[in-house]
Amino acid sequence: MRKVCILGVDPGTTTGYAVLDIDGNLIRLKSARDLSVERLLQEVIDAGKIAIVGVDVKYSPRYVKRICRILGARLISPLEDIKEGFKDRITENFRVKDDHQRDALASALLAYNEVKAMFRKVDNRLKERGKEHVSDDVKLLVLKGLSVDDALFRLEEKEIIPQKKKRIRSPPKATKISEEKEFLQQELKATKEKYGMLRRRFLDSKERIHEIVDVKLRKNLEVHKHSMQSAVTQVHQMQKEIASLKQDVERLRAAAVQGSGKTVIKKFQTLEFNNFKEGIMIGECILVEDPAKWNEKGLGYLEKQEACIISMHPIQNILKSYSVTWLNLENLPHEEVQDLIIINSNDLKKERENKELLGSIIEEYKKKRSSN
Repeated sequence: MRKVCILGVDPGTTTGYAVLDIDGNLIRLKSARDLSVERLLQEVIDAGKIAIVGVDVKYSPRYVKRICRILGARLISPLEDIKEGFKDRITENFRVKDDHQRDALASALLAYNEVKAMFRKVDNRLKERGKEHVSDDVKLLVLKGLSVDDALFRLEEKEIIPQKKKRIRSPPKATKISEEKEFLQQELKATKEKYGMLRRRFLDSKERIHEIVDVKLRKNLEVHKHSMQSAVTQVHQMQKEIASLKQDVERLRAAAVQGSGKTVIKKFQTLEFNNFKEGIMIGECILVEDPAKWNEKGLGYLEKQEACIISMHPIQNILKSYSVTWLNLENLPHEEVQDLIIINSNDLKKERENKELLGSIIEEYKKKRSSN
């Protein structure tokens, strides 16, 4: 039977662990960075049979719970998190290199103190019966909830405690067979323990895989849910835009109906020729957003088409020398629909006639002055 041990663990980026025997003697104390559960188990498993795992916090970390599941060990944790000062006092007689070793040792000592009285009672009962040699086996079973008597009975059934029999001299051959049988039984027992540990590790890994798959599925679900919400938002936005376009179409349609008294004006950015590639009709009114940008080719074309130009900004004096009619949008009540302007036909006609009349008067006046 391997020696029964108590393991104290302080998990983290740097993990500390301490191993005690069931008499409270320190067997091993270490701390290391990035110490996985598997590596820690490899390092402590040769120290003995880990029956108890202790921590110094109320809520045990998942790291520690995995160790307990794999080893089939009993977990002992305090009712409240242990304070730094108490951990310093309980470990003051030991040499520790860092806080991680101190916390792990304190966890192991606290777990030992929790079961020390029970172990003492077990030893007293076994001493009364002359069966101190099975102390570790009995304590393991007692930790699992059995009484001392029930533990002894179970051990006798497994032939760990041999029944008292009369000594019978066996021939050398029988003795050798008996020894081989005992050796094989011990090997079988060790193999069963190893199988049990591996099986628990397998089940723990299986559980972790399920957890990982579950997390990934949830993340994918959240991503799809977010994409769907985004798509729904886009659809709603498109529906609004479609509704707005429908309204614009209806307004244009109303303006185009004969007798509606509306005129639809095209909108252009500048007075540069490249804006008029699609052409305009003779005498057509157009709207120009930025009349400060112009070229002679563009104004020459507009002059040829006898265009009426409605401007959103003041016109430079140099532009007024061209034979086109200039109107100010501020003087005309209007509606804007996309790249079009809707103006009352009568208002546009009056404003245009007034401007043309004023232009004629000015021209007449200029001719008279030049003749004089």
